[in-house]
Formats: sequence, structure tokens, C-alpha cells
Amino acid sequence: MSDTPAFSARNAAEPAFWNERFSAGFTPWQLPSMPQRLARWLAERGSELSRTNLLVPGAGAGPELPALAAAGLRVDAIDYAEAAVRAGQARLVPALAPLLRQADFFDAAAVPGPYRYVYERTFACALPTEMRADWAWRVAQLIEPGGELLGYFYVMPDAPERPRGPPFVYDRALLDALLSPYFTLVEDEPSPDALPVFGGHERWMRWLRQPRAAITR
Repeated sequence: MSDTPAFSARNAAEPAFWNERFSAGFTPWQLPSMPQRLARWLAERGSELSRTNLLVPGAGAGPELPALAAAGLRVDAIDYAEAAVRAGQARLVPALAPLLRQADFFDAAAVPGPYRYVYERTFACALPTEMRADWAWRVAQLIEPGGELLGYFYVMPDAPERPRGPPFVYDRALLDALLSPYFTLVEDEPSPDALPVFGGHERWMRWLRQPRAAITR
């Protein structure tokens, strides 16, 4: 018997899909504590992070926000599902709750940027496959030249073109093709925090925004 509740919303591109799951407490992609590789990155960067801005798209109820704020980063955490925002704010002390707000990553008026950093974990793989090119273009648009897209990516070689999900696994060659027009990969290693839902295919990556990459559509 499956442990997955019966849900009526099936389109992961719609807030209703995520509202239903967060309201039911069904979040198998959510880490219970601060991911190790992100903690190490914060320690390595130290005071240079102070007062630089960082976007966390699809933040949900993840555990990272307190540590990001404590590092001195100006954190803008967003989620477009109301139930996800409520769940995330409930985990935060009152002083940090305003860091998390309801907004659509693809809405330029709501999320204008630019940001020095965009932290990725479970957002890109939550998007239906037809939204991937839009995601890559938008994240490149939001990060200032010399900034970074960093975090955890669900990738594997020879992944199916239309994977089941979410989470939707990325073919490694496809992820490189999507991001390489705008970014240079500077770090890539297995995640020590990989959850069962990702089948051991989460990787920590850092992508450096190329100063002269043209962001055109």
C-alpha cells in the first residue's frame, strides 16, 4: 500500500498542487535540518556574504533560512503556494518570518532582482519539463554578472525526456545545455544529504554567472 495520500490536484505548475500537499503535511523532498554542503559554503565565505542579497525560490518550509540570515545575507525567500508560505513561516521565529513571502518566481514585477546569489534546492525539479527553458532564462536574468546559482540539483545521465514527477529529474547533458549559455560550472559533487525521493541523484553545484552572457529571448 502506498504512503502517498490521494490528491486531486495533478498539475505541478499550479499553486493548488502544492497547497494541497503542504496542507496535508506531505513534503518528502524537505530536509529535516540544514544541508551540510550549504553550511560549509557559508563557513567558507564568511564575512564576504554580509549584506549581499540572495533569492530562495520555492522556499517552502525548508530549514535553510535561519542560517542564511545569520550569515548576514539579505534573504528574499519566495513561494507561490500560500500553504507553503504558511508552513515555512510557522517554522521561523517571528523576527525571521518576513523573509518568506508569497510571490511567483516568473513575475518580474514581484521578483525584480538582481541578486548576487540564487539558492536552488527542489525548485527547478518541481517545475514541469516544459518550463525548464523559461527557468534557466529567468534565473540568468535575476543573477547579476559574477553572481552565482548554487545549491542542489536533481540530475542523472540519460534521464528520460519526459520523466515522472515531481520531482522531475534532469538529464545531466540537458541541464548543462540550459545553463551553459549564461553560467560556468565551478563546483559539482554528490550531496551527502540526498533524500530517498531523489534516489541518490542530488548534486551540489555552483554556477558562476558569465559577465558577458547576453540575456535575450
